Amino acid sequence: VPYVIRSLAIETLTALVARRDATGTLTSVAKQVNVLGELGVGKGQYLGLLPTLIRHSLAALNSFLLNDGSHDSSRADVTATETSDNIKVNEESCIDAGLELGLAFLKASKPPQLPLKDQEERALEFIDAVLTLTSAVVSVPSGTAALTDCGIIPALVSTIALDSQVIQNSPAHQSPFSKSSDSADVESYSDCLLKFISAQAIQIIEGAIVTHNNALSAFYELHGIEVLVQRL
Repeated sequence: VPYVIRSLAIETLTALVARRDATGTLTSVAKQVNVLGELGVGKGQYLGLLPTLIRHSLAALNSFLLNDGSHDSSRADVTATETSDNIKVNEESCIDAGLELGLAFLKASKPPQLPLKDQEERALEFIDAVLTLTSAVVSVPSGTAALTDCGIIPALVSTIALDSQVIQNSPAHQSPFSKSSDSADVESYSDCLLKFISAQAIQIIEGAIVTHNNALSAFYELHGIEVLVQRL
């Protein structure tokens, strides 16, 4: 599914959760469709849709930051894997001709792969949309308790800590994202998105620890204050 469609779906859910009625609670439309229940935001729903999406998105971002500078090696590994797969396919003479024709048509009909820079930007925009939805859910008391039980605080703290580590270990003016040669000294759109994602993570933590004691306890046990001071 293209990132554009995913982002639109998440923005629609965010609009449902973020709107409030005169009493400050969810609107009748959101209650009628049970938006929090459909998102898997409930006590003990560790494998719910939103908790899983948060963990997967932040884990993907952390993995990218940890593997900074390994784009070329990753491409080489992919090329080597594709080559070995082609060799295996050629060696297997019993493959159905109809299956081969179908695979060839699928390969020919696939859209061209986006440049790495565009892929990074769209992935970061998607993570930004996920955290915006998370922020809206955290503003609901029941949503805060449910997401805290699902481990949102450790996921957010680890992302902030890793972001700080990458910034400290990187040489001056060096970005973890791909850049064009003519803008080496200019902050890229991806860098701005990463800063905004870190700021969103801090805002979500703030909203959680202010209203939920378990979130505050988890933040304290993870030495969250030291992590924020190091990030500053």
